[in-house]
Amino acid sequence: MLAVVCDDHRTDLEEKLTAMQKSEKIPEGRIRFESIKTVTTDCVMGINEDYIDVELDRGMRSERKMD
Repeated sequence: MLAVVCDDHRTDLEEKLTAMQKSEKIPEGRIRFESIKTVTTDCVMGINEDYIDVELDRGMRSERKMD
């Protein structure tokens, strides 16, 4: 299973997944979360607001290209 979730909602999602495992709605297994990094391409460009969210609101470094 793959899910993308912000740090603000990570704990909630982890608790929900654990409860679903206990009630046998989803298979037992280890729940692992990994950090993701922002990616831009020539056809999909991040706007300043995206980088502000990642850098300031979430406290993560981004790969923003300075103009």
